[in-house]
Amino acid sequence: FDTDPTATAAAMTRPLGSGTASLPGEASETGEGGGEAGQCSVPVFTLRRPMQRGEVRVLNLFEPRWLALMDHLATTRGGQLLGAELACVLAENRLYAPDKWHLQEGDLEGSTRRSADIVLPCEGWLGRVVDTEESTRPVTGARRLRVWLEAVAEVQ
Repeated sequence: FDTDPTATAAAMTRPLGSGTASLPGEASETGEGGGEAGQCSVPVFTLRRPMQRGEVRVLNLFEPRWLALMDHLATTRGGQLLGAELACVLAENRLYAPDKWHLQEGDLEGSTRRSADIVLPCEGWLGRVVDTEESTRPVTGARRLRVWLEAVAEVQ
């Protein structure tokens, strides 16, 4: 399945590592009402350990897919990432690989599309961005984004 940050929940055949999902409730600031009544669409971010209510987690993002997700989120909010919301789900068992890695020959560098095999629970947390810091990685000069995310509500 596709990890395109602009993918819609209706287009998903399995849960996404970075994409969108439908969550029960009213449309959030970042979501536009979902396809079903009482649902909204929010981006999804996978975590290696669960969040607790009120916890602030620092995400150190440098991979193109996660930067693209945050850029898309900011774009949908008029360029402002602060206050944006995304679903955070525990993904204890996950594997990300270049899209169609098993079918392609040659060099896969430069490809940002990923296929994912992820085991996700049905519940997670709605996280709100409370701070950000953009910089570059010291050795490569590649873009790095630190995002402080606060767990504000449980979602199922």
